[in-house]
Amino acid sequence: MRGFFYIYFMDYKKFITPSVFLLLLGFTGFNNYNGALDKVGFQWLYLSVLNIFIVLYFLYDNSKINLKPIFKIPVVYLFSSFLVWSLISFSYAFNITESLLVFSRWFLVFISIINVTLLFSLTDFRNDLFLIILIVVLLGELYFSGSTFIDIISITNYDFSYANLLKGVTGNKNITASVLCFKLPLLFYSFKRFKNFFLRAFIFCVTIFNFLLLYAISSRAMIIAIFSIFLLLSIYLILSYFKSIHSSKELKIIFFSTFFPLIVSISIFQAVLPQNQNINLISRVSTINTEDTSTNSRLRFYNHALTQLFNNPIIGVGIGNWKFESQRYDQKFISGYTVPYHVHNDFLEIATELGSPGLLLYFSVLLSFLHVLYKSYKIDPKNSFFYFCLFLCSTVYFIDSNLNFPYARVINQVLFIFLISVVLSNYIKLKTK
Repeated sequence: MRGFFYIYFMDYKKFITPSVFLLLLGFTGFNNYNGALDKVGFQWLYLSVLNIFIVLYFLYDNSKINLKPIFKIPVVYLFSSFLVWSLISFSYAFNITESLLVFSRWFLVFISIINVTLLFSLTDFRNDLFLIILIVVLLGELYFSGSTFIDIISITNYDFSYANLLKGVTGNKNITASVLCFKLPLLFYSFKRFKNFFLRAFIFCVTIFNFLLLYAISSRAMIIAIFSIFLLLSIYLILSYFKSIHSSKELKIIFFSTFFPLIVSISIFQAVLPQNQNINLISRVSTINTEDTSTNSRLRFYNHALTQLFNNPIIGVGIGNWKFESQRYDQKFISGYTVPYHVHNDFLEIATELGSPGLLLYFSVLLSFLHVLYKSYKIDPKNSFFYFCLFLCSTVYFIDSNLNFPYARVINQVLFIFLISVVLSNYIKLKTK
């Protein structure tokens, strides 16, 4: 930790500009132009402008650009193929304007991955920089959601009817829960990575508060994600013990930084808040059934998407056009001007718009990313817990992709960009050693 800050400040000309760009990228979700009807549109604009400045920065100093290693990685050319197939779908799309809009966002994500990979590649401390930036962003997110939570419990008894008020800087509570849950594994690794006692105590407290807000929001998708994280952590710790991946001291630190905050936060949540059925976490999970309105709607959307895919398995309806086609399927349930914009499953929505080839290409991008992550671990086993925590972040994103639509949310896509870019930059560095 000391070495990172020493080199960072001693050689600031090399690191300060990339760090500023990455920090600005991290705070994309905080942008909210009050004059806009939809702040998501303004955030996409912000991300576009930021990428223009990053490109100009690289053009100003061509020595910083080395695209060849990046484009050798399958993730990148598979993503390029996905974009090409999306572009082909313009030829049969009902609404070309909407196709252009959604395609431009996917293209922006692709360009962002290239730019951020290059920015991370400028420093040997990319992992520390990645952690610090996302934790700084997390502190801002916790402040805006947490201050509201504290205000509520200081006035009245809390129950899940107040959960929507905890959305913080995002559009709704589910998005907030997803970005908070995504960063949990990064907190786990940070505790192990940074040795300073006071910094560890701070990270420990932040982790507990993060858990408390996740319980208070009680997004069912993120409850499933938390369960999955700790199931995978248990398997990892058992394998690490028998395969001697970590020393006994390291295993104790990992256990303490993961399971102990979970136990403490649950104890605090149950002790501070009134005991009633409305705020019981187990009862919240049990509401995931076909009688629940939200669950029932999602199942209906999934059925419509699968019907569309079976009827038209090759070309789909064109990128960005499911929101128009879905009205034909869901017309009996449409109320007023509210239409089912999204399937609430990224994979099914891509399948309806781009057919089986589009879905296969998107899956290939994600699987290729996981393969690169695994190869990084094989080359650099001493950092196995870091790669495992990135895998846990991927798990959270995958669960969210199956139950919501993070591809359409800028703040989720920024995390997706950071995740892929830090893995690619690490892999490139490891391959060149």
